[in-house]
Amino acid sequence: MKVFIALLLLFNMVSVAFSQYTIYYNERGEITLPELATHYRIAKVNVVDKHFVGKVLEYRMDSSLILEINYDDKGFKKGEFRYVNNIGETISTDHWPSSSSLQLDSLLSIINKKKEFAKATYIRRNDYPDLKPLLIDKYVAETTAIIENEERVVFVIVEDPPQFPGGMNKFAEMLGYYLVYPNEALDKKITGKVYVQFVINGDGTTSDVKVLKGIGAGCDEAAEYAVRKMPDWRPGYQRGKAVPVKMVIPITFN
Repeated sequence: MKVFIALLLLFNMVSVAFSQYTIYYNERGEITLPELATHYRIAKVNVVDKHFVGKVLEYRMDSSLILEINYDDKGFKKGEFRYVNNIGETISTDHWPSSSSLQLDSLLSIINKKKEFAKATYIRRNDYPDLKPLLIDKYVAETTAIIENEERVVFVIVEDPPQFPGGMNKFAEMLGYYLVYPNEALDKKITGKVYVQFVINGDGTTSDVKVLKGIGAGCDEAAEYAVRKMPDWRPGYQRGKAVPVKMVIPITFN
């Protein structure tokens, strides 16, 4: 029994320490959403010591390989790596290129600086659950912690309401990436508005998404899914503290 417990504890430690993520970047090397990305990486991260582990693969959005890097268990580049040169040839070598344009460690630099990630325009911190505490602006984290240590109160009206990056016009545009008109609703020519309620938390993430009033035929589920996939907001503030705020939006199907 003692051996079993020890093995179980060891397994839990390993599963917490290492997490694999697909990380999407725009042309400036900033972490973003898949719909706005120009390339992505599949990487395993040591979330305790904040470094890559093992093989990191970088691809264009058409899934063509850009780069393959290997890291040892301490986060140092190790052994052979592959990359695609300017004329499309795949090169394998032990000599690391000197060009900084490859941005080999951009995720790690963002994690270490934190603020770069916090200021990114379109992100979802919930996509990185084990890294999330590292990727929140220090001020927001501190003010949110104050609220969470008290009894959680969700506000409806606050002095400084939550704001979507780029405004509500951009919200509507981003919603279009995820909103799909269900076939059943199209076949039955069902139109109308679905009212979705959700909470913008003190860290800008979205939670407690539910349909208040729907029209059926799959539209309710489609609207809820789209809201859940939206990027993080700028949180609302009450008396200088980032607080959870309840919101309701209508989503039109026509």
